[in-house]
Amino acid sequence: MNVDELLKRLDIVKREVQELKTKVAAANKKKEAAFRKKQEVGKQIAEKIGEITGSRSERNAITGEVRELKRQRDTLNQQIREKVAEIKTLTAANQDVMDRFDRKNNPMALQKMIEALEFKLETQPMGFEAEQKLTKKIKDLKKQFNEVKGKAAVFEQLRERSKEIDALKREANKYHRQVQEHAQSSQSKHEALLTESKEIDDYKKQEEGRYQEFLVLKKVYVDLNQQLKDRVAELQAIKDVLNKQNVKIKEEQKEEELKTLKERAQEAEEKVKNRKKLTTEDILALQGLKR
Repeated sequence: MNVDELLKRLDIVKREVQELKTKVAAANKKKEAAFRKKQEVGKQIAEKIGEITGSRSERNAITGEVRELKRQRDTLNQQIREKVAEIKTLTAANQDVMDRFDRKNNPMALQKMIEALEFKLETQPMGFEAEQKLTKKIKDLKKQFNEVKGKAAVFEQLRERSKEIDALKREANKYHRQVQEHAQSSQSKHEALLTESKEIDDYKKQEEGRYQEFLVLKKVYVDLNQQLKDRVAELQAIKDVLNKQNVKIKEEQKEEELKTLKERAQEAEEKVKNRKKLTTEDILALQGLKR
């Protein structure tokens, strides 16, 4: 390739280098923007994972509370069953009394009725017939009381067991309501975790999409950058060749000038020998040869 061709190629490569620099800068900008978008999605994933970790801890804590509340409720229900069994045992052991008397017609109730009627007999004025009637009723009640007074402890035990069962049921119901409330809260937390987990999956898919986009843009950038390096290398190679060519041309020019100078100097010397008049160029040629 001669100098003219090299100079033309030099101009072309220079333009290509400038164009490639612009393209590389634009490709790098797009690549970095895609990477930042991927990082933003990654940050959102990290935040969601932090949230879901906190939610999971809260749900697990509530689930633990539910287990404890159930344990306490079940303990109370077991106590209720034991109290009911005790009542059944007492009732079975004293079935003869139970068959004749209910809770309102037991030794304690009979004693209260007797005391009330005796107080009425002593404090309220009444006719003879009414007094005899009331006296007979008191006598009948005392007879009933005497028949079952030995079983008063049984009725008292039954009454106490019933009161205990009622108290235990109230307590068990309280724990049961708390179990239901906590279980509902735990379920809500669990459903929220499922939603958040799905969101994380969606974010991960989005992150993967961003990453693939980044890889495509990175390849474009790498290819353009390699083209730029190739053109820059070619540009430098052309410059090196031109520099060498320039040195060679200068040396050839010097040799040609020296040859011409020698020829003119010889002509001038011939004129001196022949005593001819020297021109300014002849004088300069003689002086230049001496140098």
